[in-house]
Parts: sequence; C-alpha cells; structure tokens
Amino acid sequence: MNKRILIISFLSLMSVGGAHADECRDRLVALVGNSTNVQPSKGHIITEPANGPKMENEFFVLSASHMLFKPIDPPNLPWTLTYIDAAYTSPDEGQTWNVAYTFDPETQAEASRNYVETLANSAINVQCGTDEIDGVTYDVLEADMSTTGGEIDTHSKYWVDPANEFVVRAETLSQLGGMDTRFTQTWEPVEGLELPVPE
Repeated sequence: MNKRILIISFLSLMSVGGAHADECRDRLVALVGNSTNVQPSKGHIITEPANGPKMENEFFVLSASHMLFKPIDPPNLPWTLTYIDAAYTSPDEGQTWNVAYTFDPETQAEASRNYVETLANSAINVQCGTDEIDGVTYDVLEADMSTTGGEIDTHSKYWVDPANEFVVRAETLSQLGGMDTRFTQTWEPVEGLELPVPE
C-alpha cells in the first residue's frame, strides 16, 4: 500500500438526497450492523490516542469465536487469542498459552450484536461516494454514530469492495469522555487461514 493511501487526502464525497440518501444510509446501517458476520481475514490496526503513544497491531480473524491479536508497537507485548469460551495470552509468540479469562459465548455474541446494531442505527450525516486505491475503485461510506446515551461518539469512514461488501479500509475518530482516539484499519481476506488452538 503506497504512501498516498497511508496518508489519505480529503475525500470529495458526493452529496445525495431523497431516495438516494435513504439507500446510502440503509447500506451503511447494513454494513455496520452485520459486522459481526466475519470471514477469515487479516487486519493491520493503528491506534492513535490524543494523549498517548501510537499503537500498532495485527489482528487475525478466523471466525467470531477464534481470533488472534498480535502487538507490533510497542514490541514485546503478549499475544492475545480468543477461542470459543476463553481468552488466552502468550508471552512467547504463541509457543505457550495461559487462560486470561473465560466467558459465555452466547452472551458475548449477543452483546456484540446489540452493540453494532445500536451503533449502526444511530447513523447520521451519512455520505456515500467512491475512491480509487492502487487502481481499484471502492465505494466509500461515511457517517457519525454513537452508542446508547452518547457514551461513545464516532465518525467512521469505510472503503468497501462493491463486489462482495468486504471492508478493505476503515478510519474512525472516536470520542470517549472528551478524549479523541483515531483508528486506522486495513483488511484483506485470507484463504486457508489457520490460528493456534490452545490445549
């Protein structure tokens, strides 16, 4: 991915009205609301708190109940793995795993669905347009969203492959308690992805 993509310029998103505006919002609501329906993929995530150091991580998703989180910067931090009903940490890059905590998978899944549905249905100031990355044209969806009671306010922008609705890039500015945090994610599908299975 080239520097133009890493340091993205201002996008001129087209304004839409009437039925087009409804269609645009419906698509964003569906995209965010269904975001717990995952496919095998790899993500690169940069987190930039306003009052803290930047963090960089890799995130591997095999299913909603099997995920691996690898810190890159700062280095030498434990890996984290979720598998079925437990979260594990590894101090040695996956050679050994220790149970960090357990949870009820159904309760966890329901909480995740409720969260993304609440976020999706709160969408306002929705805009849709297109942008080109490395010669490929993607649909761009953008909106302001918030959780119940406005505890967390976000402005999110998604670059979506129109052929399959896969989000290849997402930028989010999140505000919690008056503190801003910026998240930049890039994603790619991974065929044949395998993740550790703790014993």
